Amino acid sequence: MAEERVQRRLAAILAADVVGYSRLMEKDEAGTLARLQSLRAEIIDPKISEHSGRIVKTMGDGLLVEFGSAVNAVENALAIQSAIADHNVDLPENQRLVFRVGINLGDVLIEGDDIHGDGVNVAARLEGLCGPGEVFLSGSVFDQVSGKIVATFDNLGEQTVKNIARPISVYRAGSGQRTSVKSTDLSETLRPPDKPSIAVLPFASYSHDEEQGYLADGIAEDIITQLSKISGLFVIGGNSSATYKDRTIGAREVGRELGVKYVLEGSVRRSGERIRISAKLVDTADNHNLWIDRYDRTLTDIFDLQEEVANEVANALELRLSPAEMGRLSQKQGGSLEVYNLHQQARAAVNPPLKANTLAARSILQRAIEIDPSYAPGFAGLSISHARAVFYGHSDDPDRDLSEAFKFATKALSLDSTLGICHSAYARACYAPRQFDQAIHHSQHAVEIQPGDADSYGYLGVHLAHGSRALESIDAIKRALEIEPMFIRGPYLNQLGFSYWAAYLYEEAIEALQKNIDRGGPSHSILGQSYWTACLVELGRLDEAKQKATGLRDGFPDFSPSPDYSRWSDGLSKA
Repeated sequence: MAEERVQRRLAAILAADVVGYSRLMEKDEAGTLARLQSLRAEIIDPKISEHSGRIVKTMGDGLLVEFGSAVNAVENALAIQSAIADHNVDLPENQRLVFRVGINLGDVLIEGDDIHGDGVNVAARLEGLCGPGEVFLSGSVFDQVSGKIVATFDNLGEQTVKNIARPISVYRAGSGQRTSVKSTDLSETLRPPDKPSIAVLPFASYSHDEEQGYLADGIAEDIITQLSKISGLFVIGGNSSATYKDRTIGAREVGRELGVKYVLEGSVRRSGERIRISAKLVDTADNHNLWIDRYDRTLTDIFDLQEEVANEVANALELRLSPAEMGRLSQKQGGSLEVYNLHQQARAAVNPPLKANTLAARSILQRAIEIDPSYAPGFAGLSISHARAVFYGHSDDPDRDLSEAFKFATKALSLDSTLGICHSAYARACYAPRQFDQAIHHSQHAVEIQPGDADSYGYLGVHLAHGSRALESIDAIKRALEIEPMFIRGPYLNQLGFSYWAAYLYEEAIEALQKNIDRGGPSHSILGQSYWTACLVELGRLDEAKQKATGLRDGFPDFSPSPDYSRWSDGLSKA
């Protein structure tokens, strides 16, 4: 009897799922399920039917849909995303269901009502690359829909994804009138494809002792710092990783939310003068443990342990370290365990940037340097606390605080000029007196020493923008955003808006400022609103500018822009 022939057909395949579904289910299982069912019944299923699609299967939070037309598939995806965005407007953040969608056009294998094959796999991989609320298309889909639908298309280039041998041409589709293709920088959307990427989750502390909690946090943060010294590895910043503290979430979900290939998890248990650290490296694609180990040491060995863990991760990922990288990994900040714990407490105390928090952190750091007068990070932290007081308007005596900032930064550099934090402290002291060349010089040193520190890039961007190097500033701020994709509190997007304004890129500036609000940033920050107003004036949108300026004057009657920028002042005066 002849062998039954495999059935195939060409189809447009849409893969979709809910962003952060596991986290939403953990917090409110019944409510999340009810909201998903409601969205399916009211929006998703009717629109799929309207565009002649067939739901192949559902997978908890996910959908696989088949269309006979690529045009129908893309129009359906954009219609669904637009309708869900409108639906979410009146809902609190923790109740919003946001989807990501990938669409591919390819050959599929037919098995009853199900479909399989590379055509389906590519759609799923595209969905995995998406950010929240986005629609990604393969090149084959773009070729079919370009010029046939009203939409925007951003060319994201070729991307390499797991289990697909060839690179995929990727396009981002959006609702709008622009039909031309725009090449875009993927730095805010995807991790660099040419190197492994990793997130170090907060280490669990098996104790209710607050001091042990600081110790666990410090160990994880310092392992991030160590791993960031490895040029062949992309490391998510500590502020983004910290959003997973005290959350029960799988490595796969972390990988999808942060766009990383690997996750390092661990725990800390202290007993007297002994400490036990457990750590494991997990592949987020399949939750496979690549490496796992446990260390039982004395507390005095803690700094050596951080270097060991970083080296073990490098070995597990088969990364070859240069002699310079091995030398950087072996560098220690010094200081006793007591001083180290105080430094961690100060880091925890300093945010948000309120006057009371700045003073509390300063008091802790003063205790640290009293115990160890040779502890360079303590002096750097003190310098930054005085510079922050001037920057945020918390200082009762700006001249005195500025003098203290320079004094402590100079002391820190004299104790250890190989630490990035010491150069960063001096750069921030240079900002207020407008010594921008010096600020840029030391910020660049900080970035070279600690290339995985988002704040170093953020402040480099600030100093470059004020030093009339706006285009370079944009690149530095984008790097900070790439390292810290989940850090809402950071001022990076507002600063990006200023940098775009300084580069005469007004539409891009407004887009960055709006994105800051979309990500949960303050809707009425003084600097963000002033940049936005100035951009609207430059674009000739005076009615909108006047509305923004009214809110700015009502909220901040004493505000005036920097005297260094007459264009900024002139723009606000016209509004």
